[in-house]
Amino acid sequence: MSVITYSLKESGKKQLSKNFQVSEFASHDGDDVVKIDTKLVLIVQDVRDHFDKKVTISSGYRSPNQNKKSGGANASYHMRGQAADIVVESVEPAEVAKYLESKGVKGIGLYVYPRGHFVHCDTRTSKYYWKQTTNAGYFSVSTFGGAVTTLATYKVNAAHGLRLRSSMNTNLTTNIICIMPYESSVVVLSSGSTWSKVQYTNKVKTNVGYCYSSYIKKS
Repeated sequence: MSVITYSLKESGKKQLSKNFQVSEFASHDGDDVVKIDTKLVLIVQDVRDHFDKKVTISSGYRSPNQNKKSGGANASYHMRGQAADIVVESVEPAEVAKYLESKGVKGIGLYVYPRGHFVHCDTRTSKYYWKQTTNAGYFSVSTFGGAVTTLATYKVNAAHGLRLRSSMNTNLTTNIICIMPYESSVVVLSSGSTWSKVQYTNKVKTNVGYCYSSYIKKS
């Protein structure tokens, strides 16, 4: 877990990934503190990339006051910066929940009832799935119908660092996103004999790009 605390006033426009900024995870009561788990950013960006549709974070970090106002649990993952309620444009929440399950996300809640039409996802380490279909409350479920696979984590094995590129072309310098340091962690989204598509998170933001498969090793 890597939760970073931001100031909404100072860092609200900071880009966390290709499609998400700090402000999108902020508490609805205007609290200046914004806590965000970097793994959560990876999850919502992956959903955005997979469906290729706009993803709206209807609830991200919640201040204690906002969590109480929202009726959240006393130990809500939202207050830790480890949860997000999301809506994917033109995609049924059930399909989003199924996809999240297929990616190995442990905490998923499917809300399809008169007062809500969204999916909750969080970065807990023990599996718990639930569903709410009426105003009466939620109930636990064992699956949403997605075959579970886990995002593979690798380490950079290049002694002088490894270039992360926006395209699979070593003849360009304009496509270099950043240099990933030796032994830094990357999440492999897809891989081939020559190139791998990976997600790399540093202290500033999360980037998605391509690197040589031969210079990363399974951690």
